[in-house]
Amino acid sequence: TSTPLLQQRARGVFRHMKTLPITVVQIVAALLATRLAIALVQMVGLYAIAAGLFGFRIEGSGVLFAALLALGTGCFVAMGFALGGIVGNQQVGVLLTLAINFLMLSFGNVFFQVPGDSALALISNALPITYLVDGLRLAATGEPQALPIGLILAVLAGATVLLTAVSVRFFRFDMGRRA
Repeated sequence: TSTPLLQQRARGVFRHMKTLPITVVQIVAALLATRLAIALVQMVGLYAIAAGLFGFRIEGSGVLFAALLALGTGCFVAMGFALGGIVGNQQVGVLLTLAINFLMLSFGNVFFQVPGDSALALISNALPITYLVDGLRLAATGEPQALPIGLILAVLAGATVLLTAVSVRFFRFDMGRRA
């Protein structure tokens, strides 16, 4: 999300929006809602493929699974917008996005569990993806996971609100100045 935002800013797309009678909050909300809708359509398509071709079934709660997908998607879209707002340079933004993605995939319990008693657990517990992955496993399998669902939902909702606020606060219409 941060890379397209930086590209649009570099091309001057947001400078044109600055002339419209809308606020930064409205711009960010519209951009976030659009990206969220696209991501959710993609998730439905991926689920259809997984169910149709590979026999994937949600053994736990389909409602919880869908809610976690929506909340997690909102969180990571807001994270991309926050990053895109804070970083003023397109090249730095791309490198920082790659670094954050590597960090989350490596230590977010996506491919392997980080031992709870290791120093890496501090990093893992600070990443929203850790909570999303644990919640999705719970919703998909119905089996209890390491984290309680209330904590998972609270962390994802809190991170989404915080990152959205950062997105609005640091939104820039062009590469040089903040809104």
